[in-house]
Amino acid sequence: MSEATSGELKKSTNLTIQGMVRWEKANLEKKFPDSKPEIVNQYARGNVAKRIIRVRLRKEKETLREKILIDELTGLPNRKFFFMELARKINDSKRKGTSFFILVMDLNNFKTVNDIYGHAVGDKVLRTIKEIKTRENEPIARLSGDEFAQIINGDANEQTLLTVINRYSDEIKELSRNVLQKENKSFNETSQVLEYITLSIGASKFEKGIKSNELFIAADKALYEAKATKDKFFIGKFSNGNVECQELQA
Repeated sequence: MSEATSGELKKSTNLTIQGMVRWEKANLEKKFPDSKPEIVNQYARGNVAKRIIRVRLRKEKETLREKILIDELTGLPNRKFFFMELARKINDSKRKGTSFFILVMDLNNFKTVNDIYGHAVGDKVLRTIKEIKTRENEPIARLSGDEFAQIINGDANEQTLLTVINRYSDEIKELSRNVLQKENKSFNETSQVLEYITLSIGASKFEKGIKSNELFIAADKALYEAKATKDKFFIGKFSNGNVECQELQA
């Protein structure tokens, strides 16, 4: 920021504060018409100062929350956010007697992208996850590396879940293709070029009696099964202390 721009901003801020003080003084004079002008002026300035401090504190709190709960690379919610939200969702579902799903997702061939194109291109691919169209209030969170997770609200069933998963798979192919094809134009070793990457996805369903760690373990086991096939999706379910994985089918 240039000195001129900084000066203009400071002048504009001062004028705004002066306007707030005048407005506050006018209100105080109406409420306390017999008060001395210097007392009214002092209280007006004090009230404005308190208001400014409250606004600044709120903004600092929001900034701090973003730093704690938002993944710096992708701008998505991070691992801490996901597990905080999962705990809240479980408590809410226990109280209401409802259920919901979680998805755990992993990018196939992501290591190959990093090896061929470099980590800068890999980072571009990771950022495309934010462009996947999700349902309202169902953000995808980045857990670590190329692993992501999402809570799907209780109005979904397994058929709806499969529709969502297939759409995500199609979208990441298209999004990653757009990134990689741009890189291919300046890439010489054409025999190693990747056209797109895919998603492996495992799911699990919260039902009465299931703990948060069991819910995540079940989805993670389903993800492991999905990665073994690369083109199928699985849901993990706890049964007698063990996880049984079933393929999600139309």
